[in-house]
Formats: sequence, C-alpha cells, structure tokens
Amino acid sequence: MTWKTTLAYAAAIAALGAAHSAAAEETRDFVTRPVWARTPSVNDMHNHYPVRAGTKGGKAVLECQIDAAGAFSGCTVTSEAPTDVDLGAAALKLSRLFRMKPKDAEGKPVDGRWLTLPIEWKPGRW
Repeated sequence: MTWKTTLAYAAAIAALGAAHSAAAEETRDFVTRPVWARTPSVNDMHNHYPVRAGTKGGKAVLECQIDAAGAFSGCTVTSEAPTDVDLGAAALKLSRLFRMKPKDAEGKPVDGRWLTLPIEWKPGRW
C-alpha cells in the first residue's frame, strides 16, 4: 500500500466519522419540558457568577446529555453573551448542580436524551 492509498483511506475514514457525528447530532432527542428534582439556589448562582462579568450580567446556553440519575454530562457551551467574561465556563460548573426527575413532563424517560439549558445571570435581582 502506498502512502497515497493510506492517505486516501484515512481521509475516507475521517469523512465517515464526520458524517456519523453530524447525523448523530441531527437525531438527538431533546427534552423540551423538564421536570426538575434540583436546581441551583440563588447563592449557587451568585457563587458561580464570574467576577469578570462585573455588574453586566449575561447568558450562556449549554447542551447536555442526561443520564438515568438526571445528572448532566458532556455539556458544551453553544452560546454566551457577552463572550469575554467567562459566562460559558461558569455555566458549565453550575450545570453540575442541576438534576432532573427520571421522566419529563410527558412521562418519557430522560436517560440518554439531551437538554438545551439556558442560564442567565441578572445581578441586582438575586
């Protein structure tokens, strides 16, 4: 096998992996009506608020997978505003404090499903 053939195989395998990854994202089953077992307290929100944000406040949106215990894993920041004050990182830390009940409001199990989680900080309204 030549190095050109090896590169062609590697490129084909990478393309298949990317296509599989994109297809997996398109078929994610999202919970749209969560039932919460636990949410962060006002003190938790305050303690996780980044100092760099000052009094601006802001919002970060996460996408997380839910496990059988209602905990989140594999969270990623999909957006944050403003972008230069670490709200996304703060939201990722705060996500560990959320727990969902085993079933959503429609009675469907949440295990293995995904949730879009917006977290908004409004200093002065705590």
